[in-house]
Amino acid sequence: LTGASSRRSGGSAAQGAAVVHAPFLLKERSLLDPSDAAKLPRTTVVAREACHVYSLARVDFERLSDEYPQFRERLRRAAERQHGDDSERARVANFLARFTPSVVLQRICRAEPLRAHEYVRFPAAVGFVDISGFTQLSMLLRESQGQRSGAETLNRIVNEYMRALITRIQQSGGDTIKFAGDAILVVWGGNQLDDWAGSAFAGMRRRKTLPELLVDAAACCLDLVTAYNEYPVPGFQSLTLKLHAGLAGGEVAAFFAGGYNSLWEYVVAGAPIDEMSDAANEAESGELFVSAECARELRGALGDARVGLGREGKPGEASPLAPSVHLARLDVEEDAAEALPMVGAGIQISHAHETALTSFVLPFVARRAASGQTSAWMCEFRMATMLFVKVDGLDYRAATIADDLQRVVWTVQMFVARFEGTVLRLIVDDKGTRFKLAFGLSQHEDDAERAVSMAVQLEHHMRSVSGGAVICAIGVTTGVTFLGDVGSDSRCEYTTTGAHVNMAARLMSAAAKRSVEEGRLFVDEQTRQQVGDSSVLHFSAGPALTLKGIDAPVVPYVPSVREAVDRALVSEKGVRPLVGQQALMREVLEHAATPGAVTVVYGSQGCGKTKVVREVCKRAQSARSRAIFLSLDMRDGETPLAVWQGVLAHLLEADGAAPLRNDLLKIAAEDNSDKLV
Repeated sequence: LTGASSRRSGGSAAQGAAVVHAPFLLKERSLLDPSDAAKLPRTTVVAREACHVYSLARVDFERLSDEYPQFRERLRRAAERQHGDDSERARVANFLARFTPSVVLQRICRAEPLRAHEYVRFPAAVGFVDISGFTQLSMLLRESQGQRSGAETLNRIVNEYMRALITRIQQSGGDTIKFAGDAILVVWGGNQLDDWAGSAFAGMRRRKTLPELLVDAAACCLDLVTAYNEYPVPGFQSLTLKLHAGLAGGEVAAFFAGGYNSLWEYVVAGAPIDEMSDAANEAESGELFVSAECARELRGALGDARVGLGREGKPGEASPLAPSVHLARLDVEEDAAEALPMVGAGIQISHAHETALTSFVLPFVARRAASGQTSAWMCEFRMATMLFVKVDGLDYRAATIADDLQRVVWTVQMFVARFEGTVLRLIVDDKGTRFKLAFGLSQHEDDAERAVSMAVQLEHHMRSVSGGAVICAIGVTTGVTFLGDVGSDSRCEYTTTGAHVNMAARLMSAAAKRSVEEGRLFVDEQTRQQVGDSSVLHFSAGPALTLKGIDAPVVPYVPSVREAVDRALVSEKGVRPLVGQQALMREVLEHAATPGAVTVVYGSQGCGKTKVVREVCKRAQSARSRAIFLSLDMRDGETPLAVWQGVLAHLLEADGAAPLRNDLLKIAAEDNSDKLV
């Protein structure tokens, strides 16, 4: 670029200067008077005469340094810094691409960024590969090797097993969309979309028909259940990993939804997903069950003699009149499957894609990737609170489903972010629309209370805003959880496993059977103990439940929010004494004794700020002054005068306020409500 000369006023040094605005610039402000230089935008270069402005990403530095020797050293350092930044961002982008389905990578590579929710329908084969044995293995390793070593060993064993499965799936053209607990949701056909793949992928693959996709998918799933069932676990002779699968096909709907804090979810839904789930539920270890429609398509494509069918399953919710069937044999003359487009094989990821990729990856993972941590450093056992949220009331056949789902996803993302939790996964299947959430990835000492408070607010908000048309059922549990990436070098997902994770899903299912009046939010005993004497929450025990896969009966607790007065007063109960920090205490008390002073105690998370402030209030009590401790959470940001509600609640507890307190209680009585204005 060449800057044009322009006349400026306000300083002789600027007369006749050329002013150039561009993003990659050498800033030579010394040519101006200081007063004039202070007025210039940050991306401005000023010179006495017309000059060349170079992009540091594309410049020939040797030639430029010969022309401008006075800038040689500065240009060399700028080039090294620019190259280093791009290389690091490219490393992070390629690492994050592992956590993203191929169809999402193709959408990211389009020139147009994702600015609003998107929705499309297309024919596809959908498969559900369910693995059992991971939870038992994680518990055995934690007991035998401890938390850190156990996490590393579990991560290595699981990923060795997953690597073989995912490699075969990708060779068949299957795209691993979600890791649903110990299972994999795979779609064949989603990467054929011109709307999302864009011109960069046009003509790269022949567009396959639904029968062809089903043949590829069935051959793949049969190979998996045959070769990888009863897989021996190294070091555990009596433990094996088992595998079964379900397959269906037809028109599915795919959505990009969310966008709160620039975080997006990709999810597929539709009748084939439900039929696939019904089929998987009928399959036993080592079996592949397919929907009735899938079996007809396979026979039509290959002929009856080349498709071996076994026993029929029971009628399912999605297919009550046409039950799924066991696919025992599939004779395919040659493997006509085309491999899935992946990074380095049809998809090129560069530093320019880093920002877009972080929109589809957990913030926790993105932060660790940016800090240079690899997969080996991302697996651990950690105390965490897990939530499963089922959303009832969405009709995926409705014309408005894209907007309806967008509102739900945005709302869940907003509430979880407000309490600093994490949306791990969104999945839609025969069990409904379900979110898996976690509190504890960014650890707070009150993660359990944050999780339950968020759940109470989310359930109430979803129901009230929709007029009861959309309601939630939520299960919440707390315990030691395995956190780590599960999958292969080309496709993985950061996931959580553990006995209490499964219990959260079971509690959600139990809560979904209750009415809104009874309460559709269940919390386990461990979470209730972690919350303790909360200033916000109160728990009511329900009848013991017998849950699938859990030996002992489980007592669920239904949480509710305390009234403002109760919340303010209960916060002082059960306070343990402060140990140490005497020098800090003296300094804070001296400053707090100054009339009109505001004292701020600032420190990193978990260093004891709350303990110090509680102790200040305790020591500052006197006959002439009253010290009040108030603890506010995120929900109080929406409550008018939340601080003063707490202050007045405390003051009304004083002996001298008894007459006023009694008058207020009478005014607020239910039989007096018609007299209140």
